[in-house]
Amino acid sequence: MKNKTWKVITTAALLTAFLAPAAQTAPAHADAAAASVKTASSAYINNTKAQGKVLLRQGTIFVTLNDLKSLGLYKFHYNNKSKTVTIQSQGTKVVLTAGKSTISVNGKETKLQSAPFIQDGRTMFPLRAASEAFGAEIYWNNHTKTAYIGKQYDVNVSHYEGNDLAASRNAALQLPRISKLAKAPLESTYMEMQGQDYIFQQGHSDKFFEVDNDLISYYEITDHIFELKWQAKMDMDKSTGKHSKLFFLPSLFKQEIGTQPDVQGWTVAKFQFRYPVGMTFYSLFDNKQQLASGEVEHDTSSPHYLGVIVDIPEESQK
Repeated sequence: MKNKTWKVITTAALLTAFLAPAAQTAPAHADAAAASVKTASSAYINNTKAQGKVLLRQGTIFVTLNDLKSLGLYKFHYNNKSKTVTIQSQGTKVVLTAGKSTISVNGKETKLQSAPFIQDGRTMFPLRAASEAFGAEIYWNNHTKTAYIGKQYDVNVSHYEGNDLAASRNAALQLPRISKLAKAPLESTYMEMQGQDYIFQQGHSDKFFEVDNDLISYYEITDHIFELKWQAKMDMDKSTGKHSKLFFLPSLFKQEIGTQPDVQGWTVAKFQFRYPVGMTFYSLFDNKQQLASGEVEHDTSSPHYLGVIVDIPEESQK
């Protein structure tokens, strides 16, 4: 179900942006990248922005092989002489060659619309091949020219759908995230926050706010994919900007994209994780009063540890 759902969302974008027919003659030397290669906007791999180049060539988006490592626990081996990359995980072996428009998955050859190539000493990987090699799915935001590559792990889906609220919320933070907004996502400014805040509606895991330094983002889930609905840069100096309608965040905003959600009827479960002390500080409150608060020190070596979201004893699940 999870794979089918993601494909329903991405099919139109894939057909128009990635799978358009194009001449696929492999170059005599893989290093000789075509002059038509252009820099694309950006790409996010498993919710992490690609640090390497994101390139557009013959209608196909390419990212560096190194950036794709965040898709899972894979072993990579590169043969410099043959320009061949071997990717292995439990039960899967993928082989691809720069300049060759086929990919081998467990010995079965599959035709690629565009061949991998080498640019500035980096192997550039077509996103279509990422789907074949990693079992990942792709969403293309044509407004912002941004690609989102995500892989759903069964354990996260299982925990998200389970009855343990804290486990469900922790899994929610690991599920793929995309944006359909017409404006590009904003970026945070480092403020020595030393952690992150997460804010959920009482008893729920299907929507949440994330506070990262001066950036606040709001996500809602649709079929195991969290979609960015609203985002804002907070004015930490409180000198300019629009007032927040969020009772739990009395800040001014310098910049916003999307539509700010209406949370006036919420009771809020807030979790403040601070990594220097390895603790989560939690609170439960509405726009009139605080109902509960506490703190939990994490033991990451425990087999029961699932993440930074913890149980609030006073909270009831909806």
